[in-house]
Amino acid sequence: MGSIRLAPSEVAAEAEKTPRCVHCARPKAMHTGDDFSCPKAYKTKFGTMDLPDGKTCGDCAHTPRCLALGYTENADMTRCDFFPVRFMAKAEGR
Repeated sequence: MGSIRLAPSEVAAEAEKTPRCVHCARPKAMHTGDDFSCPKAYKTKFGTMDLPDGKTCGDCAHTPRCLALGYTENADMTRCDFFPVRFMAKAEGR
């Protein structure tokens, strides 16, 4: 019996359901302690490319540069394509 292959859009949708750590690629449930330390000998903590809750690329001060250089296609994204995430809230009134 062959393995089931998912379409790229299905893979992306599944990844959104279970964010993985950018340091060790494991889901958050596999991290330990109150600070969500990475398993094994990693000296890191759980981290994703997700922006803060309720924020999008459009809320970031770096949006114009990212759009101009082609790093992002729209300002509605909720994940940053840079590691570590470089989200910096825009100054009030801008």
